[in-house]
Amino acid sequence: MFTIHHFRSVTSTSDVAKRYPKKSIILADIQTRGRGRLGREWSSKPGGIWMSVVLEPTENPLYHLTFLASVAVREAISTATGVQARIKWPNDLLYEKKKLCGILTEGFFIGNEKKLIVGIGLNVNNTVPGIKKTPAIALRDITKKSVSRKKLIAHIVAQLEQWHLLYASIGFLPVLLAWKANNAVLGQRIKIHKGKTAFTATPVDVDEDGNLIVMQGENKQTVTDGDILLL
Repeated sequence: MFTIHHFRSVTSTSDVAKRYPKKSIILADIQTRGRGRLGREWSSKPGGIWMSVVLEPTENPLYHLTFLASVAVREAISTATGVQARIKWPNDLLYEKKKLCGILTEGFFIGNEKKLIVGIGLNVNNTVPGIKKTPAIALRDITKKSVSRKKLIAHIVAQLEQWHLLYASIGFLPVLLAWKANNAVLGQRIKIHKGKTAFTATPVDVDEDGNLIVMQGENKQTVTDGDILLL
């Protein structure tokens, strides 16, 4: 069972989570310095769900937990609201190509203690920024009504526990299969940004290492990192 610690305002829930033991959840009404992948700032206004989960240290790759969290949060949203979000490689939840949720997995040491933290930023009833390049959307925009954050948080915690137990007992395969069944990218035309370079391709699979397998013309490539944009 997870223990929830609620704060009105923090710099970042993941920063606070560093001070807490495993199976802790840090929940905040506002983040003043929320962050996403690649060091991007994450708008964290009142009305959203901004939380970080401290998990049991593992020798398995961090991307396993990123995939697990995206599957768990997608299932929680579906159960609580009926909204069918799709997963963008590797860590975002989208609705009609608009960003609904971001997930950031971090592993580090504090002294000799290893910490694994999964940060979740979910747009619920908050006003989202109007960014043309990466448009966002909130659950309230989709459902046309206010969504119970308390109910949704309970579903997220339950799904995280369920998927974490399944992962611990069976391994990564069920997570990967669920991820593939609910993805937003396979078979779609995308642009892949890696550093200062970019190219277009069509994803055809995700391998057991979490890499994106894409076709560029007749050439098959393995994408291990980078940022993608659905075209």
